[in-house]
Amino acid sequence: MTWDFCQSRIRIGEVYYPLHSRPDADVSCRRVVSQSSMVIPARSEVDVPTKLILRSLPGSFDDGDVCWSTDISSVTPGVQVSRTVIPVDRLVDIPVRVMNARCEPFTLKAGTSLANLQPVTIVGSIPFNGQPQMQEQVMSSIHSNETPSFVQSLVDNVHESLPESTRRVLTNILIRRADVLSQSEDDLGTTNIVTHSIDTADAKPIRERLRRYLSAHMEAISQ
Repeated sequence: MTWDFCQSRIRIGEVYYPLHSRPDADVSCRRVVSQSSMVIPARSEVDVPTKLILRSLPGSFDDGDVCWSTDISSVTPGVQVSRTVIPVDRLVDIPVRVMNARCEPFTLKAGTSLANLQPVTIVGSIPFNGQPQMQEQVMSSIHSNETPSFVQSLVDNVHESLPESTRRVLTNILIRRADVLSQSEDDLGTTNIVTHSIDTADAKPIRERLRRYLSAHMEAISQ
């Protein structure tokens, strides 16, 4: 095969084929590739530095209304690439998480294509019921050396064998991390961004009392 760029043609065998410019400017290659060669240890995850390979992106790449993300893909069986949102301020040195689930190290060569880019929709911030109020309560408690009631309830329910010194350490940890704790069943919130379904095909629902199952299981073990 011979490329003849001066004549805008390519020769395969003894036949010349003319080269034409892309008619649709919106159709172009958009993907991320590894910037350098590196070894991913077995059963490990690493952030691989990547760069963008593209012709153009619709609109302005610096426009806040345009956002792109990598696809979930596989470099090779057992080496998976996670979904990553591409920063809008650079086209190189973009960390993309790659997981090697194999039992041996994997050598990722420079220039390896990791994933294609797909447009994503910015949905904005999702309100979390009670979260701002809870943060204010936590900060107020820290400054006043008071223990929030829901934290005190968690500490009171630990096993009685826990010494008082450990209880105090636990209380301090819970107070410092109280913004990620749930006070009740009503403050967890909901989301419609991610949905999950289990395909059971034509299988009928099965319901069995746990006590009956455990009794049958223990009887089988005793025999």
